[in-house]
Amino acid sequence: NATSLGLKETDKISLDYDAECSSYKIYNPIIFNNIYSIQNILLQLNKDDIIKYLRINQMWNVQIDKVTEIDLECTTFCNLKCPECNRTTDKGIIDSILNTTHITLENCKTWFKPNELINLTDVRFCGAIDEALMNPELTDILDFFKDEFNSVNYIDIRTNGSVRTPEFWTKLVNHLPPKHIIVFGLDGLEDTLHIYRIGADYKKVINNAKAFIDAGGIASWQFIEF
Repeated sequence: NATSLGLKETDKISLDYDAECSSYKIYNPIIFNNIYSIQNILLQLNKDDIIKYLRINQMWNVQIDKVTEIDLECTTFCNLKCPECNRTTDKGIIDSILNTTHITLENCKTWFKPNELINLTDVRFCGAIDEALMNPELTDILDFFKDEFNSVNYIDIRTNGSVRTPEFWTKLVNHLPPKHIIVFGLDGLEDTLHIYRIGADYKKVINNAKAFIDAGGIASWQFIEF
């Protein structure tokens, strides 16, 4: 229990460990109240206590220096209201924590140490409830992983593409390593996108994606076939 583990109430984060790929997912400092499946290890602990908990319960069978991938959900903010998103379907459970929190650069510097994560190669921003591009410190966080971790050579960001300006997307390329991918989620074209991604602007997404690609960025189009 929390007392026997000596858990702290500061720097709370949540973690989902995937033993198969030696990766773990850091969620925002919020409580999800069983929204996610039983496979997800969701805790409100600081990093040291997470490691202690997983080792005690034999859930983490690798050392931190063997971790190769991190998936960082870096904000609780999103600009859309998609019908099938947990932000909509479980609104009554998580409404109080939506649009409240950003993971900061200082958080990342505290949680992730280059001399500990010596085999970290991939950093992903594939949130369950967030739009990563709404984090005001995203480019600083990207620079941190790209510049401070010699081993990091791949960054993957998933986005609805409806935020920021083409000028921002043009400059974003400079904050990414040569090996990267931005996955734009467009569930339809100009006449249907707004049905499935409520609040999205198709022309804005296309202009942002075009600016990123024209600047040398590598992008992909992901869609759900309804």
